[in-house]
Amino acid sequence: MTAALHMSGVVKRYGRLRALDGLDLTVPKGSVFGLVGSNGAGKTTAMAVTLGLLAPHAGTIDVLGDGPFSADRHVGRVSLLPQDSRLPPHACVEELLAFYGRLQGLNDHDLRRSIDELLGWVHLQDRRRSAVRTLSHGMARRMAIAQAFLGSPELVLLDEPLNGLDPREAARAREMIRERRGHQTIVISSHH
Repeated sequence: MTAALHMSGVVKRYGRLRALDGLDLTVPKGSVFGLVGSNGAGKTTAMAVTLGLLAPHAGTIDVLGDGPFSADRHVGRVSLLPQDSRLPPHACVEELLAFYGRLQGLNDHDLRRSIDELLGWVHLQDRRRSAVRTLSHGMARRMAIAQAFLGSPELVLLDEPLNGLDPREAARAREMIRERRGHQTIVISSHH
């Protein structure tokens, strides 16, 4: 089995609290993998440590077989949807997605194709020129989900991705994620 993510003995403390206490985890390439636990179980911390947003106190992390996360080595290969992501309210949906796509290293042709595909995927084609501030909470969440898939990164980390979605859109998002199995590795955190 080839791992997209491997963590061994990872420890992360906040003062005396151990959010991660020797976490061992192997996520196979091409899988849809769930981190399920109650609030405060360490799911968000595990994702933050994976991407170097927080430094672990102990243990090793290997991302896509290239060692610890490095922006230089992993640009365009890894993405994250944070649990409480906030989008700039003044930005236009399409322009903001283009900005995120350029950060992922997409060229103009691939960027346009990816934006068109993903706006269709999350049912926001008709809002492409709208300001983010005009989107409902659920629409903004769907847009944030779309940005995590720009350019089809090999490893996608989704922290509580279905929060704020109505039942129909949540079911649609789950189906879209299942369709990506085998093509991308998707790690989802949830308390459900």
